[in-house]
Amino acid sequence: ITGVSAGSATITLSQAAGTTHLAATDVTYTATIEPGLTAAEYLLANATLEETPYGNVYSGANANVENYVTFNGGLWRILGVYTDAVNGDKLKIVSTTRIASQTYNNSQSDGNVWGGSRLEQYLNQDTEGGYYYSLSSDAKNMIADGSWDVGACTHKIAAAAAYECATTTNTYNNVLYTTPLTNRKVGLIAIYEYLYAAESTCWTTTGYDYDGGCKNKDWLFSTLTSSGSSNAWTLGPYGAGASFALYVTGLGYVSNDQVYSTNGASPVVYLKSGVTITDGNGQYETPYTLAYSGS
Repeated sequence: ITGVSAGSATITLSQAAGTTHLAATDVTYTATIEPGLTAAEYLLANATLEETPYGNVYSGANANVENYVTFNGGLWRILGVYTDAVNGDKLKIVSTTRIASQTYNNSQSDGNVWGGSRLEQYLNQDTEGGYYYSLSSDAKNMIADGSWDVGACTHKIAAAAAYECATTTNTYNNVLYTTPLTNRKVGLIAIYEYLYAAESTCWTTTGYDYDGGCKNKDWLFSTLTSSGSSNAWTLGPYGAGASFALYVTGLGYVSNDQVYSTNGASPVVYLKSGVTITDGNGQYETPYTLAYSGS
């Protein structure tokens, strides 16, 4: 018997030749996605997410978080469902393929404002040699213009304070950090996103102290640093030094580095609110697959 439907599942029964009874191995179960829901709606209804000031996100140890998704022919991970009252809630995803040896800016004198920095321009460059240019047309069609929180912060603050400073236009050392930065397709994670990706028991721990155990409760640690093998830039300027930017170290804590230093970079994009999930369950072996019928 093939194609017996039960709700949003498909059950397939197949009897081996020469047998009179069905064995347990003759039954396969394939999950399908309920039609009519956007990806954001589906995850809000079915995924285990934690509520934060900016949306509902995946948090917890790497082994417990099933948020893998296929995008642009590669494996990405879903940060969460981000609230957008105007355009509709949307997914934000981060690539598991890091770009190695990237400088945040060209020199100390170029400063640490994210908009216009060397790394920001490279990620959004749509001509040969740029990261955005390298994406497939299908991937580009799914990407929404993002709103990027680029206020200056320090590294010795916890999640809520990191969110507040990143989302507030502020001035340090006579440098104005205007936030949000809009009309950009590609960015990096904000510090608060790294902190909120840990189990909620860590949210009152400062980023500088995340190497004390919280890194092992934070799935983004392994994604950004290749399980501790390297450092990873964030898009956050460091408020106490105009030539420094914030990054996640290979030891798991948040610190600051000179903008001309080289660290890894994991691209991040927002997906349009009309994107849907067509298959998969978010596990590494069976990631979600996406579709978008708009333009």
